[in-house]
Amino acid sequence: MPKVIITDLDRTFFNGESQTTDQNALDFKNKLQDDDWIFIPCSDTSQKRVGAVKDRYNFNGPIACERGNALYKGRDGLPIWENPIDRHTIKQLEIQIPFVLKRKFSNLELTITHDAEEYQTFEKLRKVGPQLICYYARWYSLAFSFVNEQFEGDSYNDPYFRNIVKGLQEFIDNEHPNSGLFAETFVGANFIQVFNRKASKGQVVDSILKHFKVDQVFMIGDLNYDDLRHPQVIQCAVGNALAEYKDVCQFVAEKEFTSGFGECLEWITKQ
Repeated sequence: MPKVIITDLDRTFFNGESQTTDQNALDFKNKLQDDDWIFIPCSDTSQKRVGAVKDRYNFNGPIACERGNALYKGRDGLPIWENPIDRHTIKQLEIQIPFVLKRKFSNLELTITHDAEEYQTFEKLRKVGPQLICYYARWYSLAFSFVNEQFEGDSYNDPYFRNIVKGLQEFIDNEHPNSGLFAETFVGANFIQVFNRKASKGQVVDSILKHFKVDQVFMIGDLNYDDLRHPQVIQCAVGNALAEYKDVCQFVAEKEFTSGFGECLEWITKQ
């Protein structure tokens, strides 16, 4: 029986930060698609970026973007569902934040740039400047990459990185106290995101169930944000997933990243 699979992208479908995949896992996905399985790429990132992944890797389902704030038919496709939250504050922050960061961190030789390409690698960004913030405005959220050559992308030990996250949150709390937005990062990453506190990838599940007329979907992921917290979702984890996420999953792969993605698919075929 055909199944509907939602999969996280970074560190699940892709090998770590490298944006590469295991060809065997990719071939297996495509074979299952030939058998009418539906694959939905799901990410915190933008419609443009997830849509590009859909096109490049031949995903046959819609795309879930910005931590479940929208479900689109494709990169330029019409929405199946969109979160009706206010987007005005994000557009204001897009204009305000470069000036705020320059003022707060005037002691740094800080280059601030707005780039049309989301989710660039540390190696690519470091070529622009020794201390750099590259930010990208999505529809519902903002993303920042901070480069400090002194710490080689090790944000855990970089005091400037921690201060930038703190400074962003202080500005949001003072200037937009009712927005529900918060600045977050992950230990060791040089990546900051600003999301609504209520954002959840699980927001799209009911629309997917209705759209495809199914009573069950599968989710493959690696982080707590991939826990869709829905009774009609069966959770699967790749081997590199956080322990907290593995604890809520019905299946945990031994293999990591995209090979683990393939292992999850093998398990799902037996359910």
